[in-house]
Amino acid sequence: MLAACSAASTKSTVRPDQTKTSADTRGDGNASRTTETPSWTRAEWLRAAAGFVAQPATMPRLNNAASRPLFHKLVTTKAWLNHDWRIFKRNGAEFTLFFPALKKLTMTFMALNAVDELIGLGLYSMDVYKAFIRSGVGFIARLPAGDPTSKTRKSGLDKVRFGAAIGACGLLYLVIDGSEKYRTSVFDTLSRPAWYSFHSREGLQLMLATLDERLIKSGPIGLRPRYAKVRAVIAAEYGKRKRPPSPVRVTYQGLGPPGLKLWKLTTVVSTTGKFSVRIGPGGVAKQMVITHPNGHTSVQHRITLQSGKSVLEALCADGRTHESIAAQLLSIGLVPEKSQHSGRWLRMNRGGTSVRMRVLSIGGRGCVASVEGPTGHVPAATVESFLKSLRAAP
Repeated sequence: MLAACSAASTKSTVRPDQTKTSADTRGDGNASRTTETPSWTRAEWLRAAAGFVAQPATMPRLNNAASRPLFHKLVTTKAWLNHDWRIFKRNGAEFTLFFPALKKLTMTFMALNAVDELIGLGLYSMDVYKAFIRSGVGFIARLPAGDPTSKTRKSGLDKVRFGAAIGACGLLYLVIDGSEKYRTSVFDTLSRPAWYSFHSREGLQLMLATLDERLIKSGPIGLRPRYAKVRAVIAAEYGKRKRPPSPVRVTYQGLGPPGLKLWKLTTVVSTTGKFSVRIGPGGVAKQMVITHPNGHTSVQHRITLQSGKSVLEALCADGRTHESIAAQLLSIGLVPEKSQHSGRWLRMNRGGTSVRMRVLSIGGRGCVASVEGPTGHVPAATVESFLKSLRAAP
């Protein structure tokens, strides 16, 4: 609303749990042996994941000798890694089930404070992202010239790449509380230049900002040299990427640590736009410099959180007044609603989609907070708190 796949095999990340037999000394302190069992099919993986999430007490844990083999299967299933472009002949339907299942597993492990398990799952997800992108690129390359879906498919892959970058930032935070075994696995993996082959330029920039603004600056002192080593590798890979020809230039701020609850609001500050908003732990801040066809340049400052089809976003635009923004939104069908709070409040409900907005002026810029998505997906109290939280940066 505010914006009015090659067939080569995938070399997987080596994780501490990924050996035919491995000693694990976490838990009772006695080393035990983990024997490799046959890998699941994609359907079996999805059924197992759903069962674990439905009954969190059954989640496989590394400190439990009985369930450790199940965790191993969860993060080594080859069916999500060994495929080619043909998987997208069915529009990648199976992947539309994988990523929501991954998210639910992640949230359940977070609720259990299972840090090593989160790291193992996160490393596996990076391998799945890589395989997904590889096959997606191969599929798009085989589309007929002028295929009307090509642009949308490429955009979708770009979103997957960026999601992988967010996941990598999460791993960099998780190592703070992980065991040394899993911590070493993450740093070893992220210190390999080849690991970044599937990442986009903007995703690498997000990782650099997270390291520079957060982890190297204020992370645990003992980990800062290891963060710096990873940063040097990422910077070298970033330097190899040419900025794609685009009228929009985006610069991201560093991400904060991942949070347990998606809708638990925390304050995120736009350092370029000088405003803040209370948003979920996945909120991403960025500056967008847009060059228009007539040569005019405009600048926007955004903080965005997307969950499925719902988007929470705050935007401030240089050179725009809040009156002009409100008028534009009214012209496309939003209607005013009464509120005791400052600013212009607008809403629209259409085809099962709900939009609520608050427009106001901050520091001379026109600003708007917006929540858009399937009706009822975002809790009403969260919508209200988010919209009311838009204000000048503290």
